[in-house]
Amino acid sequence: MRKTRALPCLAVALAGLTSVAAAQDLPARWDELTAGDWPKAMERSAATCILPIGILEKHGPHAPIGSDLIHVREWSARATKREYAVVFPDYFYGQIYEARHQPGTFALPPPLVLELLQATCDEIGRNGFKKLRKSDPAGDSHAGERETSTLLYLRPDLVQMGRATQEWGANQKRLVLPDLYTAIWWYAGYPNHYAGEGDKATAELGRVLTESRIDALVRALKTVKADASAPALQKEFVDRVKE
Repeated sequence: MRKTRALPCLAVALAGLTSVAAAQDLPARWDELTAGDWPKAMERSAATCILPIGILEKHGPHAPIGSDLIHVREWSARATKREYAVVFPDYFYGQIYEARHQPGTFALPPPLVLELLQATCDEIGRNGFKKLRKSDPAGDSHAGERETSTLLYLRPDLVQMGRATQEWGANQKRLVLPDLYTAIWWYAGYPNHYAGEGDKATAELGRVLTESRIDALVRALKTVKADASAPALQKEFVDRVKE
């Protein structure tokens, strides 16, 4: 991107419905807000912005190249319906050189990726957002059961389940270097850019995983919006560095 009295309960419910309706009137996406909406969006989000980051790369033979991007896009959209924050446009600029041998990969040089990310965060901050959460799209098993399940729940129209067994998603263990790390480790183990068994995926598992992820993101948004300590400490640190 983990979720009494009769008359008071009714009042709270009505207040909640009013709040949800008001939030829906104000777009959460940065690119859908008007300049006139900005002050209201800043206030309602408590200066909180989500930067959804996803890589464009092969996800087995069956799942879409934009799987990571689809996940963070949907998580952000669904979470902000429950806890308002401004969502920056989909951010797909990243380093994924280990997948450059696969079609559809979009990989930028690491120095450029870091410079672009820093400049993007600087611009987000310049527009008034002091609380930024980066959604990490990483999952366990690349294009495997968990990730494919969430896609079956979010965008089943994009998943080609009939292709899920066309390639092998097991670790091929072609490189054994105990206690050492090498940049070729992923290619050595997963040359098909597929780790797991996507054919075991189900939309029901995807629903459970997605709702859990969204619940966690909603809780995180509430925590970030309410927190004043981190921005104060960050300002203190920056001011001391400048001395």
